[in-house]
Amino acid sequence: MSTIKSIYMMGKTLFKNFKGSSKTCAEQSVSIMKEVVEPQKVTSKQIEAYYRRYGKALTRKPEQQIKKSQKVSVKNKLEEKIQSEINAYNNRRFLEVSSEALKTLENNFDTKKNAVIKIILENSEILPADFVKMVKNIKTPEELAYIIRSFSGVVSNQIIAKYPKTYSVLLQQHKISLEEQQLLNNINKKAGVAYIDILKAVVEPSKDKRVIQIEKYLKTMYGIDYVHLESLEEAKKVLEAIKIAKQQNIPFPENIIVSPFQPFMSAGVNVTTSKGRSIIFLSSKERKINTEEAYKKFTLPETKVIVEMLKKSDESYASTNHPLHNYVHEFCHSLQNILDIFPARLKPLPAKYQKTAKQVSEYANTSIVELEAELRTKSILGSLSEDEKALLDYFG
Repeated sequence: MSTIKSIYMMGKTLFKNFKGSSKTCAEQSVSIMKEVVEPQKVTSKQIEAYYRRYGKALTRKPEQQIKKSQKVSVKNKLEEKIQSEINAYNNRRFLEVSSEALKTLENNFDTKKNAVIKIILENSEILPADFVKMVKNIKTPEELAYIIRSFSGVVSNQIIAKYPKTYSVLLQQHKISLEEQQLLNNINKKAGVAYIDILKAVVEPSKDKRVIQIEKYLKTMYGIDYVHLESLEEAKKVLEAIKIAKQQNIPFPENIIVSPFQPFMSAGVNVTTSKGRSIIFLSSKERKINTEEAYKKFTLPETKVIVEMLKKSDESYASTNHPLHNYVHEFCHSLQNILDIFPARLKPLPAKYQKTAKQVSEYANTSIVELEAELRTKSILGSLSEDEKALLDYFG
């Protein structure tokens, strides 16, 4: 029991340098940027499962001549190695970006850095002072990438810190005044505009003529103000997704951006701004590189079960395995205007739907916002069971 407890505590402190990554579902549901369809990092439950499988081997009695202190040392060394691989996996998959992505920041680095600093300083009132200070001292592409990706989470945490009473009542009683609702919405929209401007400031203009042609087509055909698609692979997927959106009468966004600098653990985000909606996708190539490199961090035979659980989670995290799932999912968020009202996001699901909701996907269980988006995406790209249809009808 003591072994499980100690490993549970290790799990609670995993990846502790990633501020704000362990929000509760309620906190996630009122975040400015919704983190979408990305398997979570290694958790304490997974580590406990590992110890249930390997616990006997780890607690095997040593030979008589080995001192107790030596036994503890050997055991701790294994735990440290396991912990080290877990940390390396989390860092590589969720914090670091590929060398290819960093090269895009190295080109005209000072111009891009100064543009990001300017945007953030213009919005410093919605950010903590220590973050603003960090921004002023950006010196490397790695630091700039970190600032871009952490921006939305930092803003979200700052809002909660600045209005603790509002959020306390909101989370506990699901109530908020009209004035508070308007205040938070205005901050959210301001942050959304800033985030879009930051991404626009660091993108490398498309060079492939076929990509440029598709970007121009989306602007003229669908009235989208700004489009950056990064690669032909992404351009084709976005083009297919927007055709589906048109068929489903989903409103078109103001901006569509494919970027390797998405918020931590996020494959896409639908941002509300003062002008409407903007959609950002993490490039499939960047996500694939980071995932493959992260799994390589596991080398110990003892961590095999953790790898198995993570890969199983990868397979079941979304409600479909359709190649357009992430793209259509983000468009579906544009149908959720009622959920911009914070108490509606926290409204408990009726008991008769709860069993069905749990079976939709792992990500659908993170919040009512993602549950509806996952159901709607599945209804478009796949098919719903009768119970799932009833649940989707509940959302209207």
